Amino acid sequence: LTGRLNDLLAFSRQTPEKAKTINLYVLIDELMTLLKYQVKENISLHYQLEENLTVFLPESELRQALLNLLLNAIQSIGTQVGSVNLKAEHQANQLIIEISDTGAAFPDSLLEQGIRPFVSHKEKGTGLGLPMVQRFAKSYGGSLELKNDSQGYACASLILPDSQ
Repeated sequence: LTGRLNDLLAFSRQTPEKAKTINLYVLIDELMTLLKYQVKENISLHYQLEENLTVFLPESELRQALLNLLLNAIQSIGTQVGSVNLKAEHQANQLIIEISDTGAAFPDSLLEQGIRPFVSHKEKGTGLGLPMVQRFAKSYGGSLELKNDSQGYACASLILPDSQ
């Protein structure tokens, strides 16, 4: 219950944090290290990005957005053997952070109707994680794109303006 209330409060928070230059590799390495000790042995975590990749954004907001996407990917695998893969790179004046997993695909209803607050496709979901990420992306001129790849696995792309 406390976690859900914190999600709700974070979603409704209007005070913007100040942006700063962040080494994305360091941030993602910290998140993956933290998650590595919390996920079960059936899930492997992988990431691929340049060590000097930087972005100019509020750090705690970016951290929360990435954590939400990573946790969604981990939860979609559940008890299966699977992996979560994160790839980040600059492309055409954009920073693209792609998180994919080998768990369940995104439901067609989510892909067709889009992301909506308080609508969850998970048994114990709050319906706030993806809307929070989408709100973060939009507030900085970016977007969140969801798709299923050719093998039927979920892939979320956080696309942000290039701040290099």
